Amino acid sequence: MLGTKHWRNIVGSFFISLGIYVLNNISGVNFDNEYLIYYGLIFFGVYQTYKYSNKLSLLPNWLVYSVSLIISVVLFLSISFSLYGNLTLLKSNKVATIICIFSLGLLVKNICLIVLNLFAKDSLISDKEEYVSWKRIFSILVLCWLIYFLPYLPGSIAGDGNYQLAEYFGYVNDAMSNHQPYVTTLFEGVIFQIGRHINDNFGLFLYAVIQIIITATIYSYCIKKLSQFRLKRIAVYSLTFLVGLLPYWSLLAPTLQKDTLFIAFFGLFVMNVLEVIDAVMIRNKPVTNKLVLKLIITGLLVSFWRNNGIVEVLPTLIALVLIANRKYWKKFLVASIIILGIYGSFEKIVMPSLGIVPTEKREAFALPMQQTARYMKYHADDLNSVERSELRKTFYNYKKLGELYNPYIADSVKVDMRLDFDTATYLKVWVSMGIEHPITYLQATFGGTYLYYSPQIRANSFVWCAEISDYARDSRIKINQFAPKKFRDAFTVLITNIANFPLVNILINDALCVWVSLLMFLVFIYKKKYAFAIPFIPIALNVLVCIASPVDGLNRYSGCIVFTSYCIALLFGLWIKQIGNVEQGKAAREDK
Repeated sequence: MLGTKHWRNIVGSFFISLGIYVLNNISGVNFDNEYLIYYGLIFFGVYQTYKYSNKLSLLPNWLVYSVSLIISVVLFLSISFSLYGNLTLLKSNKVATIICIFSLGLLVKNICLIVLNLFAKDSLISDKEEYVSWKRIFSILVLCWLIYFLPYLPGSIAGDGNYQLAEYFGYVNDAMSNHQPYVTTLFEGVIFQIGRHINDNFGLFLYAVIQIIITATIYSYCIKKLSQFRLKRIAVYSLTFLVGLLPYWSLLAPTLQKDTLFIAFFGLFVMNVLEVIDAVMIRNKPVTNKLVLKLIITGLLVSFWRNNGIVEVLPTLIALVLIANRKYWKKFLVASIIILGIYGSFEKIVMPSLGIVPTEKREAFALPMQQTARYMKYHADDLNSVERSELRKTFYNYKKLGELYNPYIADSVKVDMRLDFDTATYLKVWVSMGIEHPITYLQATFGGTYLYYSPQIRANSFVWCAEISDYARDSRIKINQFAPKKFRDAFTVLITNIANFPLVNILINDALCVWVSLLMFLVFIYKKKYAFAIPFIPIALNVLVCIASPVDGLNRYSGCIVFTSYCIALLFGLWIKQIGNVEQGKAAREDK
């Protein structure tokens, strides 16, 4: 006979499967007759999550259930927004909604426990350093990336890359600005110009090759460092082939645009932070000046390569000031001051002297302007005379904001915002409108950001970094890819299908990495091991930056989260084991 545990698993699995069935129905998805096997597979899969989701002592049940319920609500709302652009599902049937949310919560709870259990196991930890040469890792990455590079020779260019080249060569009427970071524009333009002495195709090829070498070197260094943290070779090689074969990194490597190197620099900065944690908390070794210098250099690269980079670097360094009873606080404080001083001097002194126009202030208002536009779409008649007057001063034609509103991208609304608008006045009106219709503001926020924190079944599109974009492409730059378009399109379809294949789509899921990182972060906070939580700070700040960005779910904004999350996850078991050893040693001393 089946025991109580098995019956509990069966009943729980049935409830979750019922919730998925109800969700399909209220979403307008109909699976009947031959699709009954679909539900059979769901039931089997759900039962297996129950079977293997053993209770862990890493987090209390109430905390796991709370996080799971939040994820469940986010998933449910994201399905509603993806189908209808609003909260239609939430309002359709209250009983069905409750069943769906709680059944999804149970499923997510099981998955959370499985994930924590997977990374907390010490099966990936070696008793000694199983050193892997960075040259071997580098060779694997380059060979794998060639598979993706050859069909798109001489390389690819994203839209921003087109604009930066046109700006560098003076093909843009406006003065050069820091909208696209000036340092990245200079870097891309100089390399392209060197190759351009032969022709434009060679300029792109030269840039692609140099970028492949730089990024492969960075990822090789990071993965090699993981092997020195006493990880088994199987873990090191698994991450190597993950980075080498999946389009998340391989398609980006030969693409001319700033985010390829930013993602690599971000990973390198976090790896240096991990080195600090390992030295202080695991190996009890001093933080050397060389390691601090690496933090400064990588922090500057992150700061200069994307305008929001400084926001992710400085808070992390400030948190390091408090590490290990403030033993090294002076070194980290000096590092913070140096980065802030160099970055600030460049922005306030160097750029103005070169005639570089700073970033438009409206770039920071993507979220408020989307909320304003949604308000205008549904509640334009509720505006009072003062609000109308101030909106007229803020936008060129505020009455058309409702028509321009696209919940997933703010660019159409942004171009209607005046460059010289008064910030304080607009924010005052924005607050008063939000008080009138707070639900509208919440829907605008969720509808424009949920792809960054709601795990989706389908992988994000990589097509934007597989071709030479038509966006901002200047006819004076003569570039063409060698392979026939039909062949390139077929290859793009192939790798898109691979990216969406079950398990692969999980491995490159930005939002899933966000939640896994949150779970690991909560473990360290719950155990009051705050130093181990520091590497999650840049990840959290990047998520916040993505939420404030003008586009929902753009993986070139959130892509830096994936690699760093994997690096931390592979060290998670080692750190948990170390914390356990320290606690056991402390308990033994107290018993004596």
